[in-house]
Order: sequence, then structure tokens, then C-alpha cells
Amino acid sequence: MRTTQSDERSIWLPQFLCNAGERPFRDLVGHHLERQSATQLRRAVSWETSQLPGNLQPMVVKYVDDLNAQLLVRRDFWQTSTCRDAVNAILGVCNETFGLSFKVPIDEAKMPVAGHDLAFALIQLATLNFAYNAVGQPTVRKFMGIRRKFPWPSTVALLYPFVAGISVYQEAAASAHPSSGLTALGHGLANLGYLLAASGLLFGRFGAFRLRSRRATLGVALAAFLVGTLITNLFFP
Repeated sequence: MRTTQSDERSIWLPQFLCNAGERPFRDLVGHHLERQSATQLRRAVSWETSQLPGNLQPMVVKYVDDLNAQLLVRRDFWQTSTCRDAVNAILGVCNETFGLSFKVPIDEAKMPVAGHDLAFALIQLATLNFAYNAVGQPTVRKFMGIRRKFPWPSTVALLYPFVAGISVYQEAAASAHPSSGLTALGHGLANLGYLLAASGLLFGRFGAFRLRSRRATLGVALAAFLVGTLITNLFFP
């Protein structure tokens, strides 16, 4: 029997509450912030909106306004809410805005399967909206209690082009090459291009440079590679 996307989403809500129900909701919003750019978040909001029933889609703007007015501005919501608390608060806004009748507090075991799909879509839409409001807004992030995580993996990975450049510098200096510094810079940039290209293709981002989209990461990778190759060919043919 083939499983449809709707069937899969009906399973996601109970799984989400089981796995993350007691975690701080701000961590979930922060997760989206670390992995998605403003453009990606905006597109995700548009996609979630398109998946809603047609009679609800015209009210999405009011839904977002109500979420922002009732939840986004509440410091206590961000300080104390677990994901389950946030789900209950969001579904309460859904009932008010759309005239729905989700039972609050939620009991996913007793909710009709058909209700899981709609509830999860509206919760996801709310979460993405909160994340979008915090993109590039340090004050909002601080208000939410979201701390930017240091990108250790990508920062450590920068050792690769650095070591490559140093190695070439030592080799060029040993041969008394007059442009050993520029040669090292060229090789370092070219290898940085390789690193960014690999990160862009595999992960779609590079945290150390705050590149959160595949296109941006690959664009910087191409620029670094071309500049590095040009410098290398000019000064160390």
C-alpha cells in the first residue's frame, strides 16, 4: 500500500510530541534559524500555506498577525514554553482565528487522524513564521532566548585551506620564490573553494561564514576558487 504525503504528516505530530514535546520551543525555532536563510524560510511559509485547505488560506495573514500579537511578543512564552506548551498555545490561536475546534490541551492519542495533518501544518507554519521574524534581528533572538551556536565543524574545516596555503608557502620559500606569500594565498583560496563547494553540495550551507543557502555557498566557493587559481597562475606559473 502506497503511503501518501498526507498520511505521513498525520504520523509526524505524535512523533514530534513524543520526541521533542518537553524540549524548549525556542530551541526548535533556533534550529530553523541556524539551517535556513530568510529566503528559504519565506518559501517554506508559502509552501505550508499552499498545503492548507482552500478555505483557510485567505486567513493566513490574519493568523500570522494573531500569532505575533499573542505569542511572539510574550517574554514568558519564550522563557518557559516547551514544544508541547507551544503546540497548545498555537492551536488555541488556530481555534480563534480559523474557527476550528482543536482540543486544548492537545491529546494526540484521541485526536482524529485527519486532525493530525491540519494541526501539524498550522504548527509548522507558526514555527517558521517565528523563525522568519528573528532572521537578522539580534534583538528579537535575544528576546526569544535563542543563542547563536558557534559553528565548530565548519570553523575547524577551515584548517584545510590554511594548512594547504602554509605548506605551499614553505615550499616556495625554500626555493627562494619571490612571490611565496601570494602563491600561498592563491593555493589557500583555491582550496577554500573546494571546501565550500563540498559543504554546499553536501549540506547546503557553511556556518563559519554564515552562508545558509546552497546557492550562496556555491557562489562563494566558485569566487574563491577562481581568484585563487588566478593568483596562483599569475605568480607561480
